[in-house]
Amino acid sequence: MVSTALFYTLSTIAQTLAGVLAILLAVVLYSFTRVTDAIHGGPEHPHHERAKRVRPQLRWAVRLSLIDIGLCFVVLPLTPVLAPCAALAVGTFVVIIGGGIWCLFLYWRLMASMVELL
Repeated sequence: MVSTALFYTLSTIAQTLAGVLAILLAVVLYSFTRVTDAIHGGPEHPHHERAKRVRPQLRWAVRLSLIDIGLCFVVLPLTPVLAPCAALAVGTFVVIIGGGIWCLFLYWRLMASMVELL
């Protein structure tokens, strides 16, 4: 596997996740008063149960994103070492790209929960 392709793929994944996470956090934090109002409104509030799901979903999305971005930053300097070993490079790709896809799924779930609160 070419060292340059590995390097650019890892840096692109990290940048993309960081950018999408920043936009997601801006949207969620902008709408967070609705979530707080629904939670403090008690079980009689029509969106109480949905609002209770938002905070854990946000925590998981941020945690997994930071882990995946962190892995990209750790592996980026190691690309010259990983490039000659195809199995190690492919394994790294699978883990990091799988984490990125899982992050995108968590973002989608979080945005769907936020839209339900509108």
